[in-house]
Amino acid sequence: MKFSKKIISAILATVLIISSLSVNAFAADISDEKDNVPLSELQASAEDFISSVTAELRRESTDVIAELESLNAKYEALLLNADEEIRQLTESASNVDKFISLAKKYTRITELTPEILHTFISKIVIHERSERYKQHSEQQIDIYFTHIGIVGEA
Repeated sequence: MKFSKKIISAILATVLIISSLSVNAFAADISDEKDNVPLSELQASAEDFISSVTAELRRESTDVIAELESLNAKYEALLLNADEEIRQLTESASNVDKFISLAKKYTRITELTPEILHTFISKIVIHERSERYKQHSEQQIDIYFTHIGIVGEA
């Protein structure tokens, strides 16, 4: 959830107004009970209190805003990653469906014809031998199937 600075400021202003009203009411009640404490002194103390509370609330709100913005950025990054993963999985599933529809055309293959090879295989990559000039050395061969790519790649 994204909180704008205007919303946080509005909340802080409301808190300050309520604090101010509460402190002024408290000061008036004390002044009525104790006639020897002038109302102006209590109001000055209340204003000092409100100033210190206001400063503390501003510091805390700045920290909260920074933390909320950081969490919002992380959340948006996670959403972007999730959207990309969903797109890739959807594309992969679509490609597998295309390959299966091709395979349904050839239910009984008795011999491997060029047409069948071209239908199922998009390319074959033959890598260099691990040891040149040896007749019995390993050689990597990658077969890329139509619509699904290489299968069994480590």
